[in-house]
Amino acid sequence: MNEVHAAVILERDDEPLRLTRNFLLQRGFAFVASRAHAPIVPVAISGTPQFKYNWKKLKRTTVTYRFGQPFYLEAGDERITSETLKQMTDEAMYQLASLLPPEQRGIYSDLAKATTKYVRFAR
Repeated sequence: MNEVHAAVILERDDEPLRLTRNFLLQRGFAFVASRAHAPIVPVAISGTPQFKYNWKKLKRTTVTYRFGQPFYLEAGDERITSETLKQMTDEAMYQLASLLPPEQRGIYSDLAKATTKYVRFAR
């Protein structure tokens, strides 16, 4: 069976997550995804920072899960260089950022800069 299952859980205690390229780039996210030819399903979770405060007061917390369109990262016949991996990571992060509230998008807040050169959406 040639399946790759990966989960990336991003969490901070007291503040919303700010997306940064280094988090995924340092872990070889784009390299593994492109080599494995595995679909990536972006999932954005918002509302969790309020949970621990509301829990103490027995208040209900609204947590939102937003699922994006599955996609693959593919370079085709192009040689995969560190610059290619950097652009693949950026393209994947923009897909995730588009699902988040604007205040949580960090360096990916300007969605007009998003490209899809290496993104192929699943059918």
